[in-house]
Amino acid sequence: TKDLGLSWKLTKQPIVGLDTAVAKSFWASTQRDEITTNFLVRYEWSTNLYLGTDLGLFSVNIREGQSENEWTWTRLSRYRDENGAPIDEESIGTVNAVQEIVTLNTSTDPTTGDVTKTFNRTLYVGATTGLYVGGNGEVRRVSTDNVKGFHWIRSGAANSNLNDLLWWTDTEVYLTHTARFEDDGEGTTTWTNP
Repeated sequence: TKDLGLSWKLTKQPIVGLDTAVAKSFWASTQRDEITTNFLVRYEWSTNLYLGTDLGLFSVNIREGQSENEWTWTRLSRYRDENGAPIDEESIGTVNAVQEIVTLNTSTDPTTGDVTKTFNRTLYVGATTGLYVGGNGEVRRVSTDNVKGFHWIRSGAANSNLNDLLWWTDTEVYLTHTARFEDDGEGTTTWTNP
């Protein structure tokens, strides 16, 4: 940075019992919520933080203007195996990598022409016990490989080769080609994340 990090601020770490979590990975994204009151539209902004640690995954949504004393980390506790059976959060191991892919969907009202925008948020958690995919509240294991990192592919041709995920272990690299873009030709566009 221009000030060599002088303006940086340490974020408080989560604590579980007497243990302070040791950070292993981090992801931040912004969120915009559209609020309509009496035909008046306003936007509320917030930041989503995801912290992979030796004690699991923690997350928080911080509204614009909140101080550090006004928010706390929440530990993700709903993990599922490949068959949908619950997994104890204590057995997840270290979270080495965390990634959120956010894609835009639009729909157009054929009568009024009003465009509604919604966002898909998909969370990817790379732990010593596997790769987990889902939402902020629950993730499901799709692989038992010890995931070390992620890269969200955001460049490519218009609506092609976008929003795929590159992930790796100590010895292998995987590339998803499962993100899909659909356009019905009538004003509705949808992304399906990998």
